Amino acid sequence: MSSQKSCSSEAGKLPIYQFKKELVQAVKDNIFLVVTGETGSGKTTQLPQYLYQAGIWKDGRIGVTQPRRVAAITVAQRVSQEMGLRLGKEVGYQVRFDDCTSKSTMIKYMTDGCMLREILADSVLSQYSVVVLDEAHERSLNTDILIGLLKKTMSKGALNGRTVPLKVVVMSATLETEKLSAFLEDCPVFTIPGRTYPVTEKFLNLIGPKDTDSSVYVKEVVKVALDVHTNEKAGDILVFLTGQSEIQKACDLLFKKAEAIDYRYDVSDSSVEGLLILPLYGAMPTDQQKQIFQPPPEGVRKCVVATNIAATSLTINGVKIFSMEWE
Repeated sequence: MSSQKSCSSEAGKLPIYQFKKELVQAVKDNIFLVVTGETGSGKTTQLPQYLYQAGIWKDGRIGVTQPRRVAAITVAQRVSQEMGLRLGKEVGYQVRFDDCTSKSTMIKYMTDGCMLREILADSVLSQYSVVVLDEAHERSLNTDILIGLLKKTMSKGALNGRTVPLKVVVMSATLETEKLSAFLEDCPVFTIPGRTYPVTEKFLNLIGPKDTDSSVYVKEVVKVALDVHTNEKAGDILVFLTGQSEIQKACDLLFKKAEAIDYRYDVSDSSVEGLLILPLYGAMPTDQQKQIFQPPPEGVRKCVVATNIAATSLTINGVKIFSMEWE
């Protein structure tokens, strides 16, 4: 119960919260709607809850697509926790080889591939009242196809055998919303301003000559991460790299370097007594991916080394510093 209260308190502080009524009304009033807002504004977790609370689920499920399976799973877990419901009941998820839903599921998170299979079998998605296509700026092939199919199916508010029109919401952090709106019959664009936290940017000097085997910039990002670990106050670190190979190299090097740290003398914050290094990329098993969301032991700083999978729909609690390195 205390966990639910904590989640509800956090949800009330999100930028999207102050637009709750207007956003729900915009979905009700339009067949197509584009919603845009900064990462961390609360679009992914809160909008489906608002629609559920407004009773829209009575006309069918609220479906929310994600480009990646880890996002579909973790967001469903978060929403069920916020609502105080058991995962797999009113709130569930479906990814390839893992269907955590039931007949009572009214908010269903899924990969865009799962939704594509559903629309190919049932072109009007008769089980759904609202379909939310999240992370449209990722431009995944499945999401692009879904947008095209849904436009064709629901064009001009056609029912096509449905009792009520299907509502389609396309959500994006950075997409060119004007072009998307024009494609979707000049539908409205709902903008959610504001960020959850202030962000300070610090730019490092260019590394130098072309790095053909990624060794130089991997060493550089490890150097930056260790500098943060030893000199900054407690708080977790999120490092972005370009792929699995670089992530494995960086984690191996971080582990070797971290073993040599003497926490009596080398670390400025005495409350920091260790470093937990966790990789994150799409090919990892789901159980291993879930580890990044677990709090580290007391006194240990968590360092997540990830691809851009960690930049879409995922909020890793405790992260205070992140580093991005590109060739």
